[in-house]
Amino acid sequence: MQRRLQRLVDRVFLTLTASREDATHYWQMRNNSTLAVRQPPLPVKTFRRLAGLIRSDGHAVVFGSVPTALALMDLGCKVSLIESDPGRAFGAEFHTREGQHDLLSVRVIDRGNSQGRQEYAHAYSGLPEQSQLVIIAGRNRRAVCRDVIASAPKGSTVVIARGGREKYRDLRDSLRQSLISFNVDVGPAADGGARRTSALIATL
Repeated sequence: MQRRLQRLVDRVFLTLTASREDATHYWQMRNNSTLAVRQPPLPVKTFRRLAGLIRSDGHAVVFGSVPTALALMDLGCKVSLIESDPGRAFGAEFHTREGQHDLLSVRVIDRGNSQGRQEYAHAYSGLPEQSQLVIIAGRNRRAVCRDVIASAPKGSTVVIARGGREKYRDLRDSLRQSLISFNVDVGPAADGGARRTSALIATL
């Protein structure tokens, strides 16, 4: 009964506060099965590396991947989620489990214009607490990565998700002097999908 009442409250809230198109999108994110799985679209071995890092660094910054943010919170990690889509940000907050709300902070930045894209690219350096673990997914990876590398403490780990081998090579070559080490993981995704996926893991 309580769950049905909450669904009704959510629907009324979205209907009153958002346009019809936005309300539909928010509702889809609320019921998104991918978010419910709470596993990142990263190779299994990459996520195991992240799980090991969480023990030494209790805070991560995640760009554009709600499932990754949820999975890290399940490991007890505090997460700063940078998202360009208000609907996905709503989905992240909705799927945050009871007792985890103190672990999540969300910032939504509209990338629909040049100013917004610049703000998104420099979101890491603008954070009050700059984590040593950063996961970058979604678009605008190179600009975000440059800002992270310029601002992150030495010893930080940067994971770039699903960039494709050519993009990884290009990014790696352009940033080579800033990186102590890097490698590319390729393998089955941690979210249980049949596809293979990839991630670049770099140490600054």
